Amino acid sequence: MLERHQSGESILALSKEFNLSEYGLRGMLLAEEIDFHIHPITPDDCDLAVELYESGLPVTQVVKQMRYPLGTIRRVLRERGVVMRPHRTRQTKLGG
Repeated sequence: MLERHQSGESILALSKEFNLSEYGLRGMLLAEEIDFHIHPITPDDCDLAVELYESGLPVTQVVKQMRYPLGTIRRVLRERGVVMRPHRTRQTKLGG
């Protein structure tokens, strides 16, 4: 994983392939003192993130569609003054 990240593969792609959280993989890389590749979000992508979220998509789906880290998308939405919807948790049915 470390070699692949150093060769340019994103943390998001590696975390999905190895079934790790992005947070967990970042921690592993930090422990190995690996430099993160910075992929700044473009102004057009900022506009699209706002448009997608305001159209009703949950932030997790915006992240999935746009392929930027969750923190980046949340930061963009905050900076653009978007009012965030409350986070919903899944509820399981009991007894059947």
